[in-house]
Amino acid sequence: MDIRSQFPHVRWIWEGGISFIYEVHPRIVVKIPQQEESEREQFQTELEIYRVFSQSPLCPYIVQCYLLAETGIFMEYMRVTKVQKLEPLLLRLEWMNDLTQAVAFLESLNLAHGDLRPKNVLLD
Repeated sequence: MDIRSQFPHVRWIWEGGISFIYEVHPRIVVKIPQQEESEREQFQTELEIYRVFSQSPLCPYIVQCYLLAETGIFMEYMRVTKVQKLEPLLLRLEWMNDLTQAVAFLESLNLAHGDLRPKNVLLD
């Protein structure tokens, strides 16, 4: 079932490799899997990772999850900041430190991102 027919006030935001993202509140989005079996399997892996996160202290460098369901992950809405020009060195160093902290957090849980690229780094 299409989420918009069930919840007419949600707003489509993004289509990722395995899921769709919809705004359900100005501060909350829901990530739902695409319909193909391979995407649904990868989504289940992501659910497991968020379950691991839920048993760990919060990491301020990882987007927070509010609710896990088999058909959706409700998470913090991070508005993406587009970088249009070379930002000041101190700001770039802060971003690199934040990214390093996020990677270190994942490694402390014996996890790795596996798809770390600019498109998957949200700046807000």
